[in-house]
Amino acid sequence: GADAVYAGDSLSLRAKAAGLSQKELVQAVRLAHGRGARLYYCLNILAREAHLPLIAERIESVAAAGVDAVIAADPGVLRLLRRLAPQLPIHLSTQANTTNSESIAFWREQGVSRVNLARELSLREIRSTARAAAGVETEMFVHGAMCLAVSGRCQLSAHLTGRSANLGLCAHPCRYEY
Repeated sequence: GADAVYAGDSLSLRAKAAGLSQKELVQAVRLAHGRGARLYYCLNILAREAHLPLIAERIESVAAAGVDAVIAADPGVLRLLRRLAPQLPIHLSTQANTTNSESIAFWREQGVSRVNLARELSLREIRSTARAAAGVETEMFVHGAMCLAVSGRCQLSAHLTGRSANLGLCAHPCRYEY
C-alpha cells in the first residue's frame, strides 16, 4: 500500500546497508512502478572528497535504473546530480536543515523539487513555511531520532565512538543510559 519506497547503500545515512546491485535496483524500480509506487534513492551523506568518485558513479547507475528521484543533502552531491543526471528530480534531505521559505527558494534555484523540512520546526512553523514554498513540494518526518545536533548533524557519535553520524555510522549516544 505504500506510494513510495526508498533505497540506498553506503552513501546513504545507513552506511551498513549493503544496497542493491544494478540488476536488483532495476528490478526494484520495475516492481515499485508496477504497483503504482515510486522508488527514491538516498545519496544523503555529507560527502568527503574521497566519496566523490563513487557518488558520481552511483548517480549514473541510479539514473540508468530509472529511479524517480534522488535524495541528497550535500551541495556538492546536488551539483554532481545536476551535471551528471539533469533529468533526475532531486529531493532535499532533512540533513540540509531547511527551516524557512528563503532557504526553500534557494534550493529551488538549485534544481530541488522537494524539500524535507528540518525536524526542529514546530507545527505552526511547518504550516507557514510550507505555504510560502512556492513551486517546491515540502515533506516532513513524523518519526526518527532527535539528535543532540541540528537536523541530525551529530558530532557526539564521532567524538565518543569514532563513528560519524554524518556518514551513516551513528552509534546513537543520545540514547545511551548515562
